[in-house]
Amino acid sequence: ITRARLIKFLKAQSPVESTRNALPKPKQQSGQPVRNFHFQTDLVFVRKPDFVKVNKKFDETIQKFETYIVSTCEVLSGVCRLSYISRKSEAMPHVLRHLREIASQLGIKNLKKYEGSSDSGSECNFKKLRQVMKAWKIVKLGSKVENVNRQIQKRLFQLARGRRGHKLPDLLDQVEKITNNNYNSVHQLTPNEIAEKSKQDDKKE
Repeated sequence: ITRARLIKFLKAQSPVESTRNALPKPKQQSGQPVRNFHFQTDLVFVRKPDFVKVNKKFDETIQKFETYIVSTCEVLSGVCRLSYISRKSEAMPHVLRHLREIASQLGIKNLKKYEGSSDSGSECNFKKLRQVMKAWKIVKLGSKVENVNRQIQKRLFQLARGRRGHKLPDLLDQVEKITNNNYNSVHQLTPNEIAEKSKQDDKKE
């Protein structure tokens, strides 16, 4: 199956996660650009005792019992951005930055043309969000971002157990890179590859 056909049915497929890294692939002719982008954001709860059990050094680097990860993703491509915060009130600047960074990576020039969603507990300022993206909705559950959140937590603990660091911001940077370079067995592309393809196709129009 060609890459063009894979991109064409991105919209119809549910993302299937694979823990394998992307394999080198030959360059192929560009297919149709992905258009119906949708953004989701959420908070991931981080509890200090869970990490201290893995490595006692986290007792020094995590200052509070409960801190948070701001997780934002684009549903079709799977591109994500992650930020570590100590208070829920710090979330909004990170959400706005995430949206702009992901949009830039995908080649999106005007975010107001696209839709986004979050639940009521994500501490988002919906008035500010709708200034950036008019079609922002409050939903009970964002399936894609919830799936990303599960993967984030799984990979965080894997890295912590593997002694890849004992500071959550450093580990989170690693998790973000892993997630954006994670091979998807349905799309046969990584989120970064899909984003690059979308950006290249956008320039041709």
